[in-house]
Amino acid sequence: MFGKDQGHYASILVALGNDNSAVADEWLAIAKQFHGLAHRHEPWLKPRQASIVAALWSRYEKILAILTGSVYAIQDRIGQLIKVQEPTPEMLGALPNLIKGR
Repeated sequence: MFGKDQGHYASILVALGNDNSAVADEWLAIAKQFHGLAHRHEPWLKPRQASIVAALWSRYEKILAILTGSVYAIQDRIGQLIKVQEPTPEMLGALPNLIKGR
């Protein structure tokens, strides 16, 4: 499910803590490309070119910097999580990572 108001896209917007559709679009595009690079169906095909993977990873690092870039962003994510009445196991599992070393 990849619609703008549901599934992965909606999860990305929640993780970002805002409606930054440009970042969400980039994140989703990268995720789809990672999947294609990681899962080859024919074992006799040549390995992926390292430069293609490195370029994609460089784009993804920019997304990671947005997600982990500041204490304010982390506080905002925790604030969003505590508003949820019944947090999922994934949400609860993310908490130690958000506060570790802070």
